[in-house]
Parts: sequence; structure tokens; C-alpha cells
Amino acid sequence: MIQRRTGRAFRRLGLADGATAPGFLFDAIRGVEGHIPNNPIVIMLAVLLAGMTVGGSGWAGLPLIGSLSEALSPHAGVDTATLAAIARNGA
Repeated sequence: MIQRRTGRAFRRLGLADGATAPGFLFDAIRGVEGHIPNNPIVIMLAVLLAGMTVGGSGWAGLPLIGSLSEALSPHAGVDTATLAAIARNGA
């Protein structure tokens, strides 16, 4: 089980101590996933956009880009490494 932090950050969000963190990223993805067609070109552009959003030349975006590429590669019919490389080129 994942341990969640409590304290000042939760009070800034207006949550009580001991409350679980909201899943803003998951809610955002669920909100738009019905509007994204299951097309390899569109998926590649979406991964490129995600890479541009994460940006930077550091290591911070690698776990996000890697897991996103791994999740989308079966739907796009493209190798995971290829999708990750497309995303990193956008950064």
C-alpha cells in the first residue's frame, strides 16, 4: 500500500489530516480519453505533446514518459522505446 503524506500540503488543498490525496492527473486523463481516437499518429502526437509538457533535459520526466509510452504502445501498434523516444525528442 502506498503511504500518502499529510501535513501542510494537505491543508493547502483544504483537506483534513488523514485524508487521501485526490487524483487530479487521473481525473484529467479520464476526462479526455473518450475524445482521443485510437489512431497511431494521434497517439504519437499525444506522446510528443506530453514530452513537450514535461520538458527539460533532466531525469524528472522519464518515469512519466516511460510509463505513458508503455501503456499506449499496444494501442498504437508501436514499440514502447519508439514512443518514449518521440516523447523525449519533444522535451
